[in-house]
Amino acid sequence: MTQRLALMTFGILREPYGSAVVQGFVDAAASVYAAAERAPGYIAHASMTYSEQSKFRQSYTPLGGKFAFPRFYNGGKMPGTVTSAETLSLWTGLEPAKRFVYGGLHQQVLAKRMHWLVSPQWPTYVLWWVGPDHLPTWSEACERLEHLHHNGPSPRAFTFRTTFEPAQAAGLRPPSLGAGRMDKWPQDRDHRCTKPFMEIGAQMANPNLGSFNRAGTVTDQAAYDVGLRAHMLRVYNYMASGLALSGIVAYAVFASNDIAKLFFQVEGGFVVGMNLLGWIAIFAPLGLLLLVSVRAATMSVGAVQAVYWAVTALMGVSMSLLLFRYTGASVFRTFFITAAAFGALSVFGYTTKRDLSAVGKFLFMGLIGLILASLVNMFWPSGTMTFIISVAGVLIFSGLIAYDTQRIKDQYAAAWGSDTAEKVAIFGALSLYLDFVNLFQFLMMFLGQRR
Repeated sequence: MTQRLALMTFGILREPYGSAVVQGFVDAAASVYAAAERAPGYIAHASMTYSEQSKFRQSYTPLGGKFAFPRFYNGGKMPGTVTSAETLSLWTGLEPAKRFVYGGLHQQVLAKRMHWLVSPQWPTYVLWWVGPDHLPTWSEACERLEHLHHNGPSPRAFTFRTTFEPAQAAGLRPPSLGAGRMDKWPQDRDHRCTKPFMEIGAQMANPNLGSFNRAGTVTDQAAYDVGLRAHMLRVYNYMASGLALSGIVAYAVFASNDIAKLFFQVEGGFVVGMNLLGWIAIFAPLGLLLLVSVRAATMSVGAVQAVYWAVTALMGVSMSLLLFRYTGASVFRTFFITAAAFGALSVFGYTTKRDLSAVGKFLFMGLIGLILASLVNMFWPSGTMTFIISVAGVLIFSGLIAYDTQRIKDQYAAAWGSDTAEKVAIFGALSLYLDFVNLFQFLMMFLGQRR
């Protein structure tokens, strides 16, 4: 007799269905369900149902039965007031379910959940084994979720981080009156679970549930906030260290004629041409970025760090050209203006409640256009085109700073494991580093004073 895995997810939306604040969540739901139905190991699912007018109705299907709310939910149940977001699905086993939850489209939506859902003080999902002739119900799922909250992982209710074999769950009695049996449905089950409710936020038996973990559960908002701040600080430290390394390399190339001649043809303190090593130094960062974009998932933390430091050091060679071209005073002044602008834009990206994903797609298209225009301007130079490119560059990279900051914040919510978190921090720092450097270079076209 093959045991099957039941999975319930639960969250509370920031606004009722129909609000623009949660529309992104609603729009993504159909695609996520379609992806689940195509996923290996998927058996079936039941879900809350809403009409186009966002009217909630309690579904009654073979999988799910009469709809129920967990006791964590104290929101509305009338049309236009519902904020509960629940799913219930059935899988052949742990690995297929885990691959779906932490991969593909579902993982992308999971990374943005803090835009749509309130910070939870309860487990956001629960797993349990069911027999081949048992169909889980909403009432049963609520009981399992509350059991996990009260008692921590056990054979009765567990998580992807702390799992139990089907044999360990054998002999456990279904939570209510045989609910979920194919021959007996709970016709008069109350819409709330009946297990006595402990105060939300109470200390749980399993300390793993008190922090953000592989289960994707945030039961201690204070711990989550501390972790997020530490993550962002790590990102900014990497970025600042990368800028410092680039600055040191740039000054070393500028100050030493012998070093400068390794990369450039220098006459009278001005660069008049490039050497082969100079071209390599300028284009090598692009090759390294392409490498990590392809191999990111398989690279170790040490390898990612090595690539980051190599990119920032090589960028220092190309940035030394600014010191040859502009006065030191204008370079320092523009750098501090860039730093101030970066700080304001990054704070905006971190604090805004608006989802910047759509803006990011627009900026990416603008970036492609900017690159193409720059290539054309290299072969057919035009003063007007140069000015337009400079303005566009400032606007695009200003927007990317805010977008990338929000994206890094979202990636922290989706990451788990120390290695993964460190790699996410490095990649985030690299994105912000490139945004800063490009904004700095475009601002130099406006504010720099030539030697």
